[in-house]
Amino acid sequence: MRTRFTFGLVVVAAAGLAAACSTPSTPGAADTSSGSGGTITVALADDPGTIDPTLANTLASRVVFTSFCEKLYDVNNALQPIPQLATALPKTSSDGLTVTIPVRSGAKFNDGTPFNAQAVVTSLQRDLTLAGSGRAKEIAAIQSVSAPDATTVQIKLKHPFSPLVAQLADRAGLVMSPTALQKEGAKFATNPVCVGPFKFSSRVE
Repeated sequence: MRTRFTFGLVVVAAAGLAAACSTPSTPGAADTSSGSGGTITVALADDPGTIDPTLANTLASRVVFTSFCEKLYDVNNALQPIPQLATALPKTSSDGLTVTIPVRSGAKFNDGTPFNAQAVVTSLQRDLTLAGSGRAKEIAAIQSVSAPDATTVQIKLKHPFSPLVAQLADRAGLVMSPTALQKEGAKFATNPVCVGPFKFSSRVE
């Protein structure tokens, strides 16, 4: 059973904020490792603004995305990049202009849409071209992105760009459901859909 994720914007002490954002140990939250259902309510001291990964530009939005939006990469305790929706670190061509990323198979977005390489392409293209995108400058070195097959993403760069993995371990690496993007359009932030242990339910301001 898919767990639900809700959050309210209330003023809380720092200790309370830390507890609210710690999914496995939050009272009433599901132990996602066992596959059981449940609800987590996250209280934030600051308004996260839009919760559209392409448009978001606040620190608080990162807290929100952590619980229901997975990225291509994450970082470990040593601040080293590790695969999340990707299955390995990228392979870069000798000239530094072609980056190949293998991605997971069998995963699904929280609306049931299959996760695949084309979904990554859709999200990255949206990040590059949507008006008001907060990601466009972060990944401006990308010239084009394609999916040679369902588990491979290929990125062509305008010039070698060593921070690419770091950007894909942040909001530029968040992958959104193409079905939800098409359905919600400009209202995607009201019902954001990603891959993750929690499904977005509601926002109480």
